[in-house]
Amino acid sequence: MTRLEVALLVRDLSDTYPAARMSLETVSQYERLLRPLSKEALRNAIDKLALTNKFLPSVAELVEAAQPDASAERAAERARRQAEFAARDAAEFAAKARRSVERYGHAYDSGCRDPRALVRRLARRMGGES
Repeated sequence: MTRLEVALLVRDLSDTYPAARMSLETVSQYERLLRPLSKEALRNAIDKLALTNKFLPSVAELVEAAQPDASAERAAERARRQAEFAARDAAEFAAKARRSVERYGHAYDSGCRDPRALVRRLARRMGGES
């Protein structure tokens, strides 16, 4: 991010907190320390902190708010793993159902999507109740 872009965002930040008086040295420090952040990340951090902070946020607070939310990443990873486990469990169930149906001499019906229906059908074929 260019120095001008950072300066404009820092100006917006100081306009949000009019009671906070930012000296030229303070603005220079903010510019120097916030320059590595992307413009979008810094803009989002300023907007986020403007809604929650009563006082001018420090550089550390801005950098922390600009970082991606780790909890959201963990939740996405957890959802991906759960989907993998569910798919693996479904495949294991289908294989077990196929083996148990074939054990009793009946062809496996791959069109059955509901496991309860498969169990009821198997019970009927074996002469049991559903």
